[in-house]
Amino acid sequence: MNKHNSFATFDFGQLLLDVVSIGVAYFASAAIYFAVNGHNPIPHYYWMLLSFTVLFVLTMHFARMYNVTTFLYTDRVIVRVFGSAVLASTVIAALVFLMQFKATSRLVFLTFVGLSCAIVITNRLLGQKGSMRARKHHMLFVGSEEVFCTYLHYLSQGAFHYDTSQDVCISPDALAMRTPQFFDNYLRSSGFDEVVFVHDGRGAFEYETYMRICEEMGLTTRLILETVQLPQSKRFIQSVGTFPVLTYHRVSMDMPRILIKSIFDVCGACVALVITSPIFLAAAIAIKLDSPGPVFFRQKRVGKSGRTFEILKFRSMVTDAEALKHALMAKNEMGSDHMFKLENDPRVTRVGAFLRRTSIDELPQLINVLRREMSLVGTRPPTVDEVALYERRHRRRISIMPGITGLWQVSGRSSIRNFENVVELDETYIDSWSLGLDLKILWRTVGVLVNRRGAC
Repeated sequence: MNKHNSFATFDFGQLLLDVVSIGVAYFASAAIYFAVNGHNPIPHYYWMLLSFTVLFVLTMHFARMYNVTTFLYTDRVIVRVFGSAVLASTVIAALVFLMQFKATSRLVFLTFVGLSCAIVITNRLLGQKGSMRARKHHMLFVGSEEVFCTYLHYLSQGAFHYDTSQDVCISPDALAMRTPQFFDNYLRSSGFDEVVFVHDGRGAFEYETYMRICEEMGLTTRLILETVQLPQSKRFIQSVGTFPVLTYHRVSMDMPRILIKSIFDVCGACVALVITSPIFLAAAIAIKLDSPGPVFFRQKRVGKSGRTFEILKFRSMVTDAEALKHALMAKNEMGSDHMFKLENDPRVTRVGAFLRRTSIDELPQLINVLRREMSLVGTRPPTVDEVALYERRHRRRISIMPGITGLWQVSGRSSIRNFENVVELDETYIDSWSLGLDLKILWRTVGVLVNRRGAC
């Protein structure tokens, strides 16, 4: 890759315009303060101008607002500029509070931030309208008429506005019937500014041959990947080295959200372990006095992406419970072998029955959370035998980290006897995950434990 290409898509002009806009907002806010109070604040707040400019520009950069390839609708411009201004001003406000800058004027600060946001948004929107009037562009589109019309519609809604009256659309099949030399001559005589190819993975059209002709002529060349449509997945393109990679992702948790959930899990598990430590001690003593065997029950379960781990629970059954399970499968109340559930399970000990009713037997799973094998909230972790019976669509349940509690547990798990209903609840959780949803499920879990509903 050409080492200069990293700067080819960076809009230095827009960056300079934003910096000038912030400077104008600063002097305007100072003028307003002077009109109200009769004092000139300009020399005292240069630190505010500098820090806000740096933070705002960095945030805008990470939001790809200085990348000429970023496709921007009006609402995206407003949201990203406003978000960058809010983030930058929040950091500055926090610094002022921590450093106790008592001389800071709220009027200057709020006016400065508000005007900066308004002027930057205005400049960008006016710039887009100016490009709409001024841009003359002659495009050759190699693809279907349907995709061509859709492409033009998207262009008309974004920051790039073209006069499309001279654009030409030709199908790959029609072009393939001619020679590359014909294509060469056609480009020479037509005065195109760019050529757009649509690659749908079908047919025998030699895209590379024709794209190399465009490259040698210095024409801007674009390749649209008319990819497979997966209706329930999100699509995004990223670069891995020099490879553009198209990703289909059906899990709603991206890396920032996973990080937030992980921090929440670890902090929550630590607090819960401290609070429940007396219960841990009492449960361990009761289990040892009630029946022979270890305090903890360990079992292989299937976690995220099919990786197995050893789940921890307080032992609530006799020591040979797993061996006795096969003889009880005929009494399984779930209606299928995908999950096992038996309300009056003869393997449960006296203390174990109490631990199960109160869900105290689940508390050691907080250790699994600290090991990052489980989450506080998620899907129920299945056994290895259960996963072996899964159909393809059932495996989506293990596309995220399993949880101690979840939608199934707080939706009356004792009354849900159909495995497909469990899958449906898990998919609802996966598709609509948010930190707020986790907090709601945890709160409802507390209610279930207090009322002793749904435990078994």
